[in-house]
Amino acid sequence: MKDIIRMNQLAGLITEGQARKMMQVLNENIGSTDSVRLFDFPQNINDVDSYEEMGFKVEIDDETNETYYASLSFKGHDWMAVLSILDDCENYNLRPNLEYGGKVYSFDKAYELVDSKAAGENI
Repeated sequence: MKDIIRMNQLAGLITEGQARKMMQVLNENIGSTDSVRLFDFPQNINDVDSYEEMGFKVEIDDETNETYYASLSFKGHDWMAVLSILDDCENYNLRPNLEYGGKVYSFDKAYELVDSKAAGENI
């Protein structure tokens, strides 16, 4: 992909600034010290199954109330991977929270943040 970007730049199809921005997006990974975690407390067994299908770790949080805890952590993944999981969640009508940089974001705010990070924008 980097070669294609470089060739497009050399051919004059994109500017140097556009090429740098594209390279930054390709290279931007969640750092090894940054942790990104999606989590939720599903109460519906169908939601639990959906989370498990997507690779979330699901545990019983409260047996009495049949509440589960679903979480998925990212380290060393790119932001596009996180965005893809959020898209999958939306398709299953699931709305996990995001924990990043010591803050917790609701699904809508998380989607906005991750979408911006995947596009290479600095927020």
